[in-house]
Amino acid sequence: KEKTRNAWIQEKLTHPRFTPYYIMPNFSFSDSEKQDLLIALLSMTEPAPEVIHAEPLPLPPLQYPKGNAGKLMNELQCLTCHTLNGVGGKIAPELSMVGSRLQYDWLLHFMKEPGAIRPAQEERMPFLYMTDEEILEITNYLFYANKHNDVPDFVPNFNDIEQGKILYQQFRCYGCHQIEQVGGSIGPNLTLVGDRLQPSWIYFQILHPEQASKIEPKIITIEQDARAIASYLSTLKAKP
Repeated sequence: KEKTRNAWIQEKLTHPRFTPYYIMPNFSFSDSEKQDLLIALLSMTEPAPEVIHAEPLPLPPLQYPKGNAGKLMNELQCLTCHTLNGVGGKIAPELSMVGSRLQYDWLLHFMKEPGAIRPAQEERMPFLYMTDEEILEITNYLFYANKHNDVPDFVPNFNDIEQGKILYQQFRCYGCHQIEQVGGSIGPNLTLVGDRLQPSWIYFQILHPEQASKIEPKIITIEQDARAIASYLSTLKAKP
């Protein structure tokens, strides 16, 4: 291909992954939009501000996993936003407990079509335009290699569902969470949480938010209350 500045910008706008580091998402620009952006970028001829020439602060090296999944995560620069085993960015959720937290089918679908989980959060997972093989590679690694050893086994109890629904209101969980567009938008939307989170994780996070999310306050301390609310939330799924 032509090795010019114009060609490089056009290729970057069309296929961001052609460069070694993939931080910019693929916006699927039309030809006219790419042409407009190219003209706008080439018009920036003013001298760069002095701050641009300052030496950047050294950053600790990002330790990606070994194997094909690690190579792919490095290419996609996943740790720019996510943390894995204590290393990485703080914008997006921690990945080292994904296998205990998420449902496999939900994770696989999310990797294909990322969506908003926290309504109030401006940052969004970009559409990465991965192949089916790449999606399966990362999904399998995240799900099977990243577990939380302290998550107990929990099976929702049908008899606790109504009590859990009452407790959800009494503890005012709706102050931060939404169900069917009713409630706050600080925390994740719980409308289909039964499809997204594993029941054991819901129960674990309610009782031990300091270990699970480090964001949710510790309000519920009685185990039976946690079991009832977890049983109720686990039923919030998409209709067949």
